[in-house]
Amino acid sequence: MADQSDIGEKLKRDVVIISHATPKDNDYTKWLALKLTGLGYHVWCDILELQKGTDFWRDIENVLRQNTCKFLIVLSNISNQSQGVLNEIATAIKVKKQLKDDSFVIPLVIERL
Repeated sequence: MADQSDIGEKLKRDVVIISHATPKDNDYTKWLALKLTGLGYHVWCDILELQKGTDFWRDIENVLRQNTCKFLIVLSNISNQSQGVLNEIATAIKVKKQLKDDSFVIPLVIERL
């Protein structure tokens, strides 16, 4: 049985993050974000949420650590080499361990790697 802190932790986590390589994977990411939003999910991705001139890493990290229930990673040849995407994956893996949720990180392969 989960204790109260586990329940509280899960209740505030309602965001699905989509991590991707910008700008190469933007079209797929926008399509996916709109589909998931239409299905009722609260989706966060940089192309929809970040404003120019903001501290984007701080914003991404805060949402990932505090509010994310699932982390979708769009895998492409470019995203596999993007330092920003790799940083997001490393943080998501830490959150996955903290939550003890083996299905927290969901890879979406969009091209042959």
